Amino acid sequence: MAGTDFIGSRSDDSLIMNRVLLVSNEMAGLTSRLWDALEADRLEVRWCPGPQAPTYVCAGGRNETCALPCRSDIVVLDCFLDSDIKGRGTSSRQLLDYYVRNDLPVVALVDLDEPPLAPSSRNVVTLPRDADPEEISKAVVCFTDAVARRAS
Repeated sequence: MAGTDFIGSRSDDSLIMNRVLLVSNEMAGLTSRLWDALEADRLEVRWCPGPQAPTYVCAGGRNETCALPCRSDIVVLDCFLDSDIKGRGTSSRQLLDYYVRNDLPVVALVDLDEPPLAPSSRNVVTLPRDADPEEISKAVVCFTDAVARRAS
């Protein structure tokens, strides 16, 4: 199934996949557990570490086209990226704005003690960063299905 690149409804028994971009600054811990949960739900996962040193600026922060979200159906954004930790470059909130402007549904993983996310969009769902990876994956599946129904 790896490498399959298509989107469709889960209402039938066919092997339909949605392409998920997982934006998280680490590939161990939460990210690897979440990756496994997303794949278990028959989602194709791509990973992006977010903006990296030395500038912590990425294409999305420069309003340039980034290939990863362009080839994705939904984004799971961990709102605690290296750029957020360093306090410079492209923040997770700027990336969220970028994804919303490009009409991508986003599941934003946030710390509950942080201020609410700025964009008010029906294409953004927020969940706690410490939520169970299987629950996050189920939310991604439900949200993707809801967005697909709205589009049809």
